[in-house]
Amino acid sequence: AEVRLVGRDRALKVPNACRHGVTECFFHSQSAENHSCACDTLPEAFIRTLELCPIDIRGQLVQNVVICGGGATLRGLLPRLALELQKAL
Repeated sequence: AEVRLVGRDRALKVPNACRHGVTECFFHSQSAENHSCACDTLPEAFIRTLELCPIDIRGQLVQNVVICGGGATLRGLLPRLALELQKAL
């Protein structure tokens, strides 16, 4: 179903695809011309960072991850990130 946002003098309808599709950039690679980062996706950045750590602390490190910032409040982000990391590891 669409979400209807009502303002003072007009309403805006936001389709589901727009609301849910916006976070896919965290999990799917974008075109090379838009890159300002060495990693394509959030799980890839996590794994690359983990690989830089000593192997004997990686297990403990994975169990103590804190996601912060505005994106951390996106509904479903943490379960999706956990799923993607389980697939990759």
